[in-house]
Amino acid sequence: MAARTPTTKDVPFLAQVAGRRLRRWREDSGHTRESAGELLEISPHAIQRHEMGVTRLRARDVISYAETYRVTDPQAIKDLGDLARQGATRGWWTEYGGLLDPAYTYVVEAEQMACYGKGIRMWNPSIVPGLFQTDEYTESVFERAQLLWKEDNPLPLPQAIESRQKRKELLDGLNPPEIWAVLSQAAVDLMVGGPEVMQRQYKHLLDLCERPRITIQILTHDSGYHVGTDGPFVSYSFSRENDDDGVVYYDNSRSITDQVATLRRHSKQFDLLRAQAIPLAGSRSYFQAAHTGK
Repeated sequence: MAARTPTTKDVPFLAQVAGRRLRRWREDSGHTRESAGELLEISPHAIQRHEMGVTRLRARDVISYAETYRVTDPQAIKDLGDLARQGATRGWWTEYGGLLDPAYTYVVEAEQMACYGKGIRMWNPSIVPGLFQTDEYTESVFERAQLLWKEDNPLPLPQAIESRQKRKELLDGLNPPEIWAVLSQAAVDLMVGGPEVMQRQYKHLLDLCERPRITIQILTHDSGYHVGTDGPFVSYSFSRENDDDGVVYYDNSRSITDQVATLRRHSKQFDLLRAQAIPLAGSRSYFQAAHTGK
């Protein structure tokens, strides 16, 4: 009987990323699954399951593959080992089972992994990002657009808000990620939930600006044309030593990629956006004025 082709359905996102990197190791070495299997004394099907993330990749597996594929870069080996260990972690989001949209769990896993790298770089031209929202702001957003959960298996609104609250606990953890955000003036000033909700949201953004690991800049209307007109994106860095170790998430399409060329392109794009945005001190002043009405 032929072995069943594995599927990535319901496979944790970080396990998929680890598997894709393992596949690139093999392809760069010139091995087929069959030739690698002979050296490793495992079946090609077992290698395929590792490469798809269907079977959990363990630290000792990473060492064996590195030796077989003649990967000698210690940082590359460490990065894949770290990714494999983190991908095996069962976080709070697993409590919701299949109720959460897979794209949402991808984002949460990437945020967790970014705590170990250079952090998160986000550009949003339309709305305050979820990690920066007050509970009232989040509730207003979810009431209007229930995009967090699947239509065929909806997550009740109270649980949706609860999941966002748990996600934001990342900022208060022992090792929060470094976050640099560029938000358009339109995103910051978009009326959500009414004037009182907005005043508290401005105050919250002002408070976030005071945190040592968070930088928020505003790209004002008079900044003119910029390279962020094609929509929002978030870059997650998983390593402090390797700039190519990470993923990019697109909120509009709820898709994610770890292609190196794409990571590098968005790194340049973000550098241009933050260079064009007003400095941090100016953003603080903007939030202060919006909060006080002065």
